[in-house]
Amino acid sequence: MDIMKRTIWIVAFITGWLWMTKPGQSEQSAISDAPLWKAVTEALGQGQPKTALERLEPIAARAQQNDDAAEKIRVLATKIRLEVATSESSPDAHLKKMRAAIDAAEPALQPVLEAIHASWMWEFFQQHRWQFAGRTAVAEASPPVEDAQPPALPGPDDDLLTWDLPRILQAVDGQFSRSLRAAELLKQVPIERYKKVLAMGTVPVIYRPTMYDILAHHALQFYTTAEQAGSRSAYAYDLLADSPVFSSADEFLAWQPDSSDNRAPLLVAVLLYQDLLKFHQSDSDPTARLDIDLARLEFANSHAVGQEKLQRFETGLRRYQQIASDHPLWAQAQGHLAQIALDAGNPTIARQLASQAVDRFPDSPGGIRCYNLIQQIEAREAQITTERIWNDPWPNIEVHYRNITKVYFRLVQFDFIEFVKSQRWSPEALGEPEQRKLLAARPVKSWSSDLPATQDFKRRTHEVPIPTDLPPGAYVLLASHREDFADADNQLSLAEVWVSRMALVTRIQSGDGKVAGLVLEARTGTPIANAQVQGWQHDPGTGKRTALSAVTTDAEGHFQFPIDQRGPVWILASHGNDRISSANMLSNYTQQPTAHTTQQTLFFTDRSMYRPGQTIRFKGICYSVNQDQDSYQTLGRRSVVVALLDANHQEVERLTLECNDLGSFSGSFTAPRDRLTGSMIVQVMEGPSGQTSVRVEEYKRPKFEVELLPALEAAKLGQSVVVPGKATAYTGATVPGAKVQWRVVRQVRYPRWWYWRMWWLPPAPSDSQEIAQGQTTTDDTGRFQLDFVAKPDPSATPDSQATFHYSVYVDVTDGTGETRSAERSVSAGYVALSANLSAEDWQTTDKQVALTVKTPDLDGQSQSAAGLVKIHALKHPASVARGRLSGAWHNPQDPWSEKKPSEDPSNIHSWPLGEVIFEKAIQTDANGHAQLEIELGAGVYRAVLATKDRFGQVVLAELPVEVLDVAAPKYPVRLPQRLSLEKSSIQPDQTLRAVWVSGYDTARALVEVEHRGKIIQRYWTDAGRTQSLIELPITQQMRGGVTLHVTFVSHNRAYLESRRIDVPWSNKELKISWERFSRSLVRHKRRPGQRSFKAPMHSEPQPRWSLRCTTLHWMSLLRTIGFRALESFVRITRSFPANLPMCPSTYKSFSSTGPWTSAASIGDIQCWTCMA
Repeated sequence: MDIMKRTIWIVAFITGWLWMTKPGQSEQSAISDAPLWKAVTEALGQGQPKTALERLEPIAARAQQNDDAAEKIRVLATKIRLEVATSESSPDAHLKKMRAAIDAAEPALQPVLEAIHASWMWEFFQQHRWQFAGRTAVAEASPPVEDAQPPALPGPDDDLLTWDLPRILQAVDGQFSRSLRAAELLKQVPIERYKKVLAMGTVPVIYRPTMYDILAHHALQFYTTAEQAGSRSAYAYDLLADSPVFSSADEFLAWQPDSSDNRAPLLVAVLLYQDLLKFHQSDSDPTARLDIDLARLEFANSHAVGQEKLQRFETGLRRYQQIASDHPLWAQAQGHLAQIALDAGNPTIARQLASQAVDRFPDSPGGIRCYNLIQQIEAREAQITTERIWNDPWPNIEVHYRNITKVYFRLVQFDFIEFVKSQRWSPEALGEPEQRKLLAARPVKSWSSDLPATQDFKRRTHEVPIPTDLPPGAYVLLASHREDFADADNQLSLAEVWVSRMALVTRIQSGDGKVAGLVLEARTGTPIANAQVQGWQHDPGTGKRTALSAVTTDAEGHFQFPIDQRGPVWILASHGNDRISSANMLSNYTQQPTAHTTQQTLFFTDRSMYRPGQTIRFKGICYSVNQDQDSYQTLGRRSVVVALLDANHQEVERLTLECNDLGSFSGSFTAPRDRLTGSMIVQVMEGPSGQTSVRVEEYKRPKFEVELLPALEAAKLGQSVVVPGKATAYTGATVPGAKVQWRVVRQVRYPRWWYWRMWWLPPAPSDSQEIAQGQTTTDDTGRFQLDFVAKPDPSATPDSQATFHYSVYVDVTDGTGETRSAERSVSAGYVALSANLSAEDWQTTDKQVALTVKTPDLDGQSQSAAGLVKIHALKHPASVARGRLSGAWHNPQDPWSEKKPSEDPSNIHSWPLGEVIFEKAIQTDANGHAQLEIELGAGVYRAVLATKDRFGQVVLAELPVEVLDVAAPKYPVRLPQRLSLEKSSIQPDQTLRAVWVSGYDTARALVEVEHRGKIIQRYWTDAGRTQSLIELPITQQMRGGVTLHVTFVSHNRAYLESRRIDVPWSNKELKISWERFSRSLVRHKRRPGQRSFKAPMHSEPQPRWSLRCTTLHWMSLLRTIGFRALESFVRITRSFPANLPMCPSTYKSFSSTGPWTSAASIGDIQCWTCMA
């Protein structure tokens, strides 16, 4: 339980505007029952703040007469809120009124009033956090001053809504600091004295016995809030997991945390926890002390950084339980331990731990939490998936479940025509009347299945066969935990299914308003001719669906609906007794055709950022484009009007310019001084359209740069790594005495073969973890060193041969407060060598397989190594297997799931090794390279390399290899289908070659080639061949690329392949190289210590394009080099629009929405929709 949940007393005025509080809420305390306060409460409940304000007067008089401090505070705070509510005031008016009231209040009232003011400021921040979070800081953080005083209070003329995030948080921090100045006095004040301003919680008073406890815990809520991270500065304090924060209470109290910023939020929180523990250290009743000590551990677990955090938290909890063994707070610690066990994938252990807490302290907050955790562990759970289309081969129903032993099924007929006439978005979207009607309907079939018990409370998967004697048609499948399908203590689920021998593959031609598709036999993939296809278009405005004119399929099973209006479409295909609908509505839209020839302007600027008053120099090129005719021309002698628009899109200046013979022009503007800075636009107002943006800022040019150098020694796991660095001014001078703050972030990277070996796991996430941090200073030469221990990630086992990349980040702040940053990566692993096998994807029997071996070290440096290469044939399954219904991925992080699924014969990476076909010892050269030429027959293989690093550790590498006999009529491998390309990039006058194959005895696929949104070739493969060679001569007109589509349906699975083949615009390529010239030519703006520059030289591989360089061109390029320091703000980029000949749009995407997923060997997964 965190600090927020632990708070049992709150200042009544913290929660917000009292006049908005309704009767029966927080104001309904004992004091609210008094007649005078009850009258105020009634006025507030009736929305009469002025009346409530009038009724406060007698209460104020009574408080003054009785010298009742608590009532005086309550009256004052309520009055301020009501006065602001009854007048037109700024959002921060109540804060300014409270500040004035505190300054004029009696000294005895000021500590509590300061706390209320702090709470109001925090509340104000939370109400407007989106404004503060999105506002740029007005200045860099200043170096902290020792014994600095809290920030100055907001003045009466300050507008808090204009402040940035760091400033408002500093102000709230200052206010909380002021509220705790009277800590020693508040420690002597029992909370009973201030019951009139406190709202009682549900936990006894002994948890917060004094006003100091109330205010300190409320301050802790602020200092540990997530928003503090948004104002993190270069001087931030980091709480390390290996610090005493998780140690015993005595060690924690003896700890003296050090930070250059004594107001860093986490540091203040640590000091508050220490002070609270010291205050209650000698209490006769240990409740308050135990509560604070547990809160301290919870705080550390939430905010500490370091790999060992969870382990130290668990150790701290067990140590705490020894001290609190007879106290109800023991159950709270036990709840944390149970949650840790559950997160680690041990629900049985978690339940045992939670049960112990419930048995000992059932009514405590910890006992209640553990009871809820047990309910979560014992909860009945089922997720059931099935294919949407049922036919031979008949699918199973996969039941993913926990804590149930039987499931019941019903199959009820479904009227699709009635559904499309309704306004429901999907067949499963049922209202309560439709649900009752469905449950009352007579089922076509009913059956049940026993499930193996899940005694470990983990999720399992069980396959349930479906009935195979069903007539064709549409159905709704119902599932229940109860045989009677009643609502009570049950989970009812439903799914739409079809019994049909047909397959429907739909395609949407983006932008042309056409919905098309194929109707095929689901088992063989044979096209079905003369099938009727009906469509209904949905009107988003009325929700009604209008029937479209029915169409029939041609000899290739193809159909198309021309649709003039925008709106999604439902489709139903019929042939004989078989029917099949689209799985959902198919979106379509019509895009107006653009002009064949477009004219545009491409801009270049000499920089990306300018100061007000500086000159913005720009160049432009006017050109025309006609992709249909491959025509790209510059527009010579064109007149253009160019304007500079400021950050508010107001025109600053306008120029009329004329292009030269090559279509280029140049000009300049002066960045304005008299208006808002920010992003400004250089735009063509008259002429070929075009624009570019620049930034105008009052920036401070950087004075120095930081560089991290290579580690002094090669990194080793578990050992210290020393990384040197230096800070150098751009003048070449050193930067001594600068503060260096550094941190190290670890990321795990696995070798490629590990993913193939662990084929059931999803790609590992790129999660990173901060493992070390620290501070140092630069010496007299501007140099510094940092060291950290290269800790491995425990989740990466040694057999994975994972490599750990440690990213080192440093922030160096000089004496003026300027901060510059740098980073460098250091690598270490379980082995000190990286072995790689590679080969071309396209391998055929008419040439040897060229296998390349590389053995670099973990930093990519070449290293010679000896090893042994073996090539194994793979053991095929007995027959072709379809992919698993739920896909290949398995989530090992799920605490409810088993760690490894069953084998998947449809995945080639799960096939075991067979006999060794080839074996040879190899020795890589000085560059770490070796190459083997191997003759292999058609089939699939796995190459395995074993070598050793310099420490004698075995290093592995694997590579799957497939060899094709392109002339063979049959594919000898038992895989559903494959598509292989000879090249992914090809030149005109060459031939595109690809091979499509299938391991089934009979198979046909539809082959289509698309160029610029049009199908230029379409045919079905020969029915007698399961291996087909696809060839297409590439012409000059195909520049820009083509897309190869292959559609294959077999055994109720669809495999939709789309491969892009690039046909580059190599005849329009321009290359630029660099040559070095002497220092005397350029004497300005060099990097520190740099003695020469490289000058660009161009070459022309093709005569159709040329580059003309004038003196101004060269100086523009050199100016780009000179502004390296400026790039720390905004990098200078040069980009070309997509409609230039470099990368024209060449194809439109095809989408599949029917009963199959695209480019995958799995069936349509139908998830269940819960009715309850």
